[in-house]
Amino acid sequence: MRRVEKVEEVLATIQRIKTAAGSAYATNFFPTEPRLKAWIEQQELDSETTETCAFFARRDRDFFHLYYCATGDSLLREKLLTLDLVRNSPVITDLIGHEGALSTQIGAFQAAGFRPYARLLRLARTGGETSAPDAAAMFATADQVPQILALLESSFNRFSDQLPTKSELEEAARANQIVWIVADGKVGALVHFETQGFTSTVRYWAVHPDCRDQRLGSRIIRHYFALHPKVKRFVLWVRADNENAVRRYLHFGYAPDGLVDQVLANPLIK
Repeated sequence: MRRVEKVEEVLATIQRIKTAAGSAYATNFFPTEPRLKAWIEQQELDSETTETCAFFARRDRDFFHLYYCATGDSLLREKLLTLDLVRNSPVITDLIGHEGALSTQIGAFQAAGFRPYARLLRLARTGGETSAPDAAAMFATADQVPQILALLESSFNRFSDQLPTKSELEEAARANQIVWIVADGKVGALVHFETQGFTSTVRYWAVHPDCRDQRLGSRIIRHYFALHPKVKRFVLWVRADNENAVRRYLHFGYAPDGLVDQVLANPLIK
């Protein structure tokens, strides 16, 4: 694989393969330009391309996220078997689609040695929150990112939960995309979110272990809703086997919308 140097080359590759594939196009790569730019600037993105298939590998801590674009599922299977990255490095891939519609792609990755690692559900709820913001909640600042990152890394799985980097959290803090409540001088509870137009996505909702009997989690999520009176749709991803988290989201009006994320790992992910 070689280092990606320009956003334009990624977008051109995606468009070239998509045009050649027509209705047979297969992909799990849906990057935004700002995120692509950040990955490239931080030298985190590599690629390997042919006329019929492209793979993109993003470095994340001690492993890679693998993305693909192919002119068909059979080409994906064929090219995966020859990819050195899959044989030599710890790799995770996410296959997103409607329940029951991912069997061909899953089969292609399993043929290359991947195994099911986790299954995430997308949950959604409508807007309409009318409560007032919580007076104790505030926007996080970049200075508080080390605390926030430590809480997220101790609360979530780095392989399945797409944990942010320090620089991504600093950017989110500058954009007022992290709200939190301080308790005993530390992050008691937080919500990290991204809002575009009338849709808002919870990326992470976390409560410090020492504060889980203080209802701070309920307060911060209600504060997040109150900050978005014009949002029509709230969405998030949650691990299907995290019954406690699923139950809490259902309590706050979320429900499965039919999309799933099948997370697969190669043998070097333990």
